[in-house]
Amino acid sequence: MNNWIKLTDKEYDYAWDLFEKRYKFKPSISSTDWPSILVVDDQFITYELSGTWDTTDDLEEKCNKVFKELTTEDEYIYALDWQHECYWYNPHLPHGSKEWTIPFYPDGDYYIFFPMDLSWCYFSHPWEKSVTLINEDLIKTFERHKPSIFGRLIRRS
Repeated sequence: MNNWIKLTDKEYDYAWDLFEKRYKFKPSISSTDWPSILVVDDQFITYELSGTWDTTDDLEEKCNKVFKELTTEDEYIYALDWQHECYWYNPHLPHGSKEWTIPFYPDGDYYIFFPMDLSWCYFSHPWEKSVTLINEDLIKTFERHKPSIFGRLIRRS
């Protein structure tokens, strides 16, 4: 079974619509317009990303571990890549030799992961070099599996 399944056009539109409406997403490269998610009705925390590229393996490992804890074995979550192909992603399935289709480190695009009900959200910002974790369960799970690349706190609710 594949752990990365490309969203259909209809699924793509639905996922982005769901995300954009919930958080009033406003993409921008200008720091005067950050944060790019304007409305968060749940607990959230934003970490500055610090470190080097060699710490991204730890980030991928910890994100995958956290997402496994928050999903069932047969559950796929949305994996969105701003203005690119987007996917269903199952963190429980083996990756094989394939590189990450959508990485957790924002290397030039917004990368966003959330379940179908949008009960939690992992939002990475490429220009701010940050990750925002939305929902108490997601935050607490990341506290137990904190990636070394998570630096100082930028914002929190």
